[in-house]
This record gives sequence, C-alpha cells and structure tokens, in this order.
Amino acid sequence: MKRFNIILALLLVVYGCKNQESASPTTEHESPEPVFASFGEQITESATKDGNEMLGIYQGLESGDTTTVKFKARVKEVCQAKGCWMKLVLANGQETRVKFKDYGFFVPKDIAGKYVIVEGKAFLEELSVAEQQHYAEEGQSEVDPASITSPATSFGFLAHGVLVAQE
Repeated sequence: MKRFNIILALLLVVYGCKNQESASPTTEHESPEPVFASFGEQITESATKDGNEMLGIYQGLESGDTTTVKFKARVKEVCQAKGCWMKLVLANGQETRVKFKDYGFFVPKDIAGKYVIVEGKAFLEELSVAEQQHYAEEGQSEVDPASITSPATSFGFLAHGVLVAQE
C-alpha cells in the first residue's frame, strides 16, 4: 500500500507538471510608443539628432551658413504671449532659440520641460543691441537691458514643423 501511494504521488506530480502552461520566454519590457502633437508642417520622428549632435552642428557653422536638420531637445522656455518662439536646451548649458516659418504656427505656451522634435534650418544668428535689449525687457535674459552695448551671436533655428511629446 505504501508503494502504491508513492507511485500515485509521483504520477500526480508528473501529470501536474505536464499540464502546466509553459512560461513564455522572458522579453524586455518595451515602452509604449511616444505620442506627439504636431504643429506646422507634418514631420516624422525618424532620423532625429539629439542635443549633443545639434551642438556639434552649430559649432561647425559659420556666419551666413544654414543647414536643414531635425533634432530632439527639451523645451526650456516658451513665449508666453502667443507661443511664437521657444528656447531648446542643447548640451553643456547651450540653447537655441526656435522661431516658426512665416510666423505660420505657434506652439502651446505650457510645454516648458517637455521634449520636442523640430525640423527646419539651423543658423548662427546675429542679435543686434536692440533685439537683445527687447529680449531682456521681456524677461528672456537676466541681464539689465541698459548693460547691453554690442551685438552678439547666438544659435538660431527656423522650424517648419514641430512635434511635442504628450505625457
């Protein structure tokens, strides 16, 4: 009788293991595809550079040069009047001011801190004393407007399309 119980227990164990569903192989958890809101011309996420690559492109430009490029960066600041420009963070504390082609579209004013993909033309922008003072008066600079006395060069970007990451 003892042998019978042992054999019955073994059969139950084997039968129980045989009927268990085999576990599927472990796969890495894939994050869901990001969702973007589109502004301006339709653009895609493909072939997008990052802030480090974009800084390198800017550093290779000379005054008067432009290059068409698409890159992804975090929004530092947006025009609070209309959403008619934004500042994007590149690398090493550098930033670029993005304006929109033909003043044809605007972005939401509440996207600071979000990631965007912009496509358009990158260039070095010569800012006159008057422009710098205007930006300082709008609060875009911590500099006293009266202390600005000479033109400056900054990174500029004219976007024809923008994708804003939605959370």
